[in-house]
Amino acid sequence: MHVKKISRLILAASLATPAMAFMPMSAQAGGSANIGIANMYLWRGLDVSSSTAQVSGTLQYNHDSGFYAGTWASSLGGSIGGGVDTSDDSYTFPGNYELDLYAGYSGSAGDFKYDISYWEYLYPEAGDVDAGLGDTDASDLVLSVSYDMFSAAAYIGMDSDLPDAVYYTLGVSSGKFGAVYGFWTGDDDALDYSHITLSYNPIESLTFKLSMASSGDTEVEEDPLVQVSYTWGFDL
Repeated sequence: MHVKKISRLILAASLATPAMAFMPMSAQAGGSANIGIANMYLWRGLDVSSSTAQVSGTLQYNHDSGFYAGTWASSLGGSIGGGVDTSDDSYTFPGNYELDLYAGYSGSAGDFKYDISYWEYLYPEAGDVDAGLGDTDASDLVLSVSYDMFSAAAYIGMDSDLPDAVYYTLGVSSGKFGAVYGFWTGDDDALDYSHITLSYNPIESLTFKLSMASSGDTEVEEDPLVQVSYTWGFDL
């Protein structure tokens, strides 16, 4: 396996990114929740948990008007107790868990769908980690659109630590299969990498993903990654 050291700016960027999908879980009004497990924390083509299993959960409320709000929580870290690993061959998120708070609005006109949301990413235990990152809590504005089988999204960082850094995705789906191309734009070469993630859903709750990253000036893991996840969803 060929592993390269990921820059500190990439680590800071990862702390400003939702791992959960940007669209609301359910179009029906009322409360909903899900619980998920996966063999790794896959973030934008990168394994950020050193292949350690991930457990996550969501609570969300949807209003008839299209507004929604919720919270997403996940386990973190590729070592006991989580933490940041600044060695040459791996890195993980700080602390034992991540807690995201979000609110947004979604609507549609025929096959055209749109969504705008604001995310706040909290790492309550990050204060115990001395990685030179400063304030690890962060926020994003997420804009997304889709038409039929095609989709696009922009994740706009709202923090001064990552000026002009925007992450984009272009997606296509057909039946049980999907593909996403993700890439960064910005002035800093440390964000110069992209990835392609292919997905397959044999049943609604089970997802297989194959992700491949390609680096420019940023040093990232370039071997293919395979994530297997299962999610239980239910109404409240």
